[in-house]
Formats: sequence, structure tokens, C-alpha cells
Amino acid sequence: MKQVILLAVFTGLLASCGGHKTNEKKTVQPTLVAVTNPISNLSHEIITSGVVESNEIAHLGTRIMGYVKKVYAKKGQTVHRGDLLINISDDEIQAKGRQVDARIAQAQAAFTLAKRDEERFTRLLAKKSISQKEYENVHMQYESMRANLESAKQMKKEVEANREYTQIRAPFSGVITAVTVDQGALASPGMPLVTVEKNGDMVIQTQMGEKAIHQIAIGEQAMVSIASLDKMFKAKITERSSSSIATGGQYQVTLRIPRDVQQGLLSGMHADVTFQLKSELIPDAVSASQVETNTKANLATIWVPRTALIDKGGLHGLYTVSADNVAILHWVRLGNSRGDLVEVLSGIDQSDTIILPGNYRLHNGLVVKTQK
Repeated sequence: MKQVILLAVFTGLLASCGGHKTNEKKTVQPTLVAVTNPISNLSHEIITSGVVESNEIAHLGTRIMGYVKKVYAKKGQTVHRGDLLINISDDEIQAKGRQVDARIAQAQAAFTLAKRDEERFTRLLAKKSISQKEYENVHMQYESMRANLESAKQMKKEVEANREYTQIRAPFSGVITAVTVDQGALASPGMPLVTVEKNGDMVIQTQMGEKAIHQIAIGEQAMVSIASLDKMFKAKITERSSSSIATGGQYQVTLRIPRDVQQGLLSGMHADVTFQLKSELIPDAVSASQVETNTKANLATIWVPRTALIDKGGLHGLYTVSADNVAILHWVRLGNSRGDLVEVLSGIDQSDTIILPGNYRLHNGLVVKTQK
């Protein structure tokens, strides 16, 4: 009987506990986040990729074939005009020079004798001691010997000129940027041996398509960004190519870098150049090659603040706010940089709302409340 009563009490206690169970749902407090919207690319701009170069570059070679006797040039070396950089064997030229010297001596002797005869026959002709025909024969011999001597002297100049091509010297003061030959190698005509770049006069070389090239002019300025040095400055357009035959359908544009910003710049550095166009470009103005080189014109190109990006193992991403006010992580592909802005090539749309960094930890699915 006691067991029955205890069972009934235990059952009642369970029922009583079950009666206090609630179905209330836990409320999640949203995180207040700062947001912004992407900036659309201006339709009156075109951004191209360029390279920093010296305004004067000399690729030195030789006109003769010979073995390299000595290489004095070293990559990165500072040189002055006239410095000997490479010495090429000139044994054959020296042999030819000795032959020419012998020919000059022979021609000189013949000319001296012919000149003496011409002078003597001139006096005889004045006295009418010889006929006009006799004088003309001697005079013709004199002219022939003079021509032979002049020919030998010209051959001497040719030998001396070829000997100069065995002594590769710096055409101006600058820096050695490339040495493509070693001691003992065979140098041949047309083969670049050493490259010299002039100091203190840097330019940017870039390219653009045919529908944009007429919308810029020499003398105008463009904005240049050197991401590796975090530099931004204006540069003047100094050259605009009139042909794209040798450059794959793209027109070469040269911009001179102001001297006061050249410090720290090195040849080969990447540069982004923003040109202000005179009119809007239609969407088909960008060729396939331009797209491959990150050249954009009147496309739905968007820019985001650099601070909004996150980097995970070389991958770049940013958080946006969904329609349900939830943080969503998007992995993006980046393009050019312009100051504090970075171009986003893919991964988000212009209509997306981007979450800026703040005193909060973002993660996928975080409920947020926006403030601009």
C-alpha cells in the first residue's frame, strides 16, 4: 500500500514539473555595424596598368662577330659616359688593319710618283715640249693614284670603326640593368650584350585601346598610383603613339614623372594610371586584351574601401548585409588600387551594402543593425 502511495506522489511531482515548462524563444540582440556602399567607376575615366621606366634606355650590342675577352659591367653598377663595359676580341680586325696600312703605304708611294710626273708634264706642256695627249695620259695616271690612296684611307676608317665596336662603352651616365653575355661567349651582330638606363629621368609606359586614345592629348595630366610605395601623384602625358601595329593593337602612352617624386622609384615598378577622358566611352570600347590587363572603361566597375577587406591565406573577402540583416562573407577578386580604394572585379554587386570594420567581431550569420 505504501508503494502505491509513493508511486502516486512521484507521478504527481513529474506532472507538476512538466506544467512549468515554457515555449518562450530567446531574443538575439543585433550588432550595430557601420556600413557603406561601393563606389561606381566614373564613365569619364579609364584606368590602365603601366610600368616605371627610365626615359633613356640603351641596349648595347656589336656589329661584328667575335669572342668576348672581358666583361667589366655588372648588373646594378653605376657607370659614367665612356666607361668600358665589354671588350671583344679584335684579332681579325687587327690583321685587316695591318693589310690596310700596307696598302696605304703602297698607294701613297704610287701617288707621290704620279704627282711628281704630273707636275713635270705640266711644266713641259707650258713650254709646248709635249703634246696635249701626252699630258692627259700622265694626268689620268695621277688622278687614278690619288683615287687609290683615298680608297685605302677609307678602308682604314672602316677598320677603325669596326675596332670601336669591339670596345662597348657607356653612351651616357647611368645604371647597368642587364648583362646578357659572359666572358668567352661568342658575340654576334644584333645580339644585346648590356643595357644601360639613364639616371634621374623616369617615365611611365602604359597602353590603351583605339577608342580611348583620341580622348587624351599630349600635355594633359593623369593620376598615377604606385601601390608598392603608397605614392599618388600627377604626371604629364609627353608621348602618344600613332600606331599600334607593333604593340598588339594597343597604343603606347608615355607620362613623365615629376622629379620631386622620383625618389625611391625603380625601373619595373607597377603603376595604375587614371586618365580623364573628354567624353564617355561606350561599353564595347574595351577590347579583350584590355580586360586581361585590368584596363576598365565605362563598365560596372566598383570600388570599396581598403579597410573593409579581410585577408585569409592570400584570399580577399568582405562582409555585406543581407536582406534579413545578417552578415554574409563574400570572397572577391581585386583589381587596381587608387588611394584608399580598391577595385573589385567580381564577388559583389554595386547594390550591396558593405560592413566597415569596428569594435565588433564579424562572422557569417551575425545579426546586424546598420548605421552609416
